[in-house]
Amino acid sequence: MKAGVVRPMRLCGEELARACASMDVFAFPSSTDTFGNVALEAMASGVPPIVTSSGGPKFLLEHGISGFVANGDAELTEAVLELDTGQLRILSRRFHLPRKLGI
Repeated sequence: MKAGVVRPMRLCGEELARACASMDVFAFPSSTDTFGNVALEAMASGVPPIVTSSGGPKFLLEHGISGFVANGDAELTEAVLELDTGQLRILSRRFHLPRKLGI
């Protein structure tokens, strides 16, 4: 799997929804965020998030089921680079939040 970096930008509405839905994985390395709306937005787009074990978003998902919880920056980086894209797509289809909510 080849990792790509996208420059920071501001997206809103449909443009944001398309960008989220096109991701294979959403890495959220914050260790201080108390809730993590962006992790919920990723799951709502069918994209499994990878979050840290020291922030609040870890309580929003089940490790290995609706996303991944990494113990520190090194593990988060390794998860992003080593996770199989096919495995991520199967996971995102299997636990697609909007489908579960009937949206």
